[in-house]
Amino acid sequence: MNKKTCFITGANSGIGKQAAIQLAQAEFHVIIGVRNRKRGEIALIEIKEKSESNGVELLEIDMSSKDSILRASQNLNQQLNSLDVLIHNAADFNIIARKQPQESIDEYTLSVGDSILQKIDEGLQSCRFAVIIVSKQLLSRKKWSLREYRSLSSRETESGKKVILPVWRDVTRDEVSKYSLDLADKYALDASLGTESLAKALKNEVRKST
Repeated sequence: MNKKTCFITGANSGIGKQAAIQLAQAEFHVIIGVRNRKRGEIALIEIKEKSESNGVELLEIDMSSKDSILRASQNLNQQLNSLDVLIHNAADFNIIARKQPQESIDEYTLSVGDSILQKIDEGLQSCRFAVIIVSKQLLSRKKWSLREYRSLSSRETESGKKVILPVWRDVTRDEVSKYSLDLADKYALDASLGTESLAKALKNEVRKST
């Protein structure tokens, strides 16, 4: 039986790293996406040791760089026939505070709604599951984050299968309801459980449904 493949961005620490460990233990082929190769290599060793699995590999990807995203996408397309699980854990939490668009290292101008999100859209359309960290930052970005959420919700409606796996972080039901009644209605994990417990719960859900 072929292993299921999971790609996790921001996987060198926190929830991303714990998820990688848990999924590797569940015999998934895990690809960890990291911006800093040195930190990624350290995390890779730890993930392999803790999971006791060699089915883990490293892929460099900087989510603030269009060139980096395109290179990573090309590498994945060449390497994989399909991607079963995408956990998009990497994010730039300072974007809301910016008054002007910021130049990335490859001199592309990045701001909310840029075409760089096309690659994220492709991932949303093809991944089996999407873990959404529902935080105050996410809820405050309603114009563009709601667009991505509706894309995933439409997939659930059309396929009749669960796609969205929500994790609430320091938010109330009222706050989530104002963002989306559909999202508020979904049973969610609470980030206060801690990264290890969250990763274990997500692993069990993914394993059960794939």
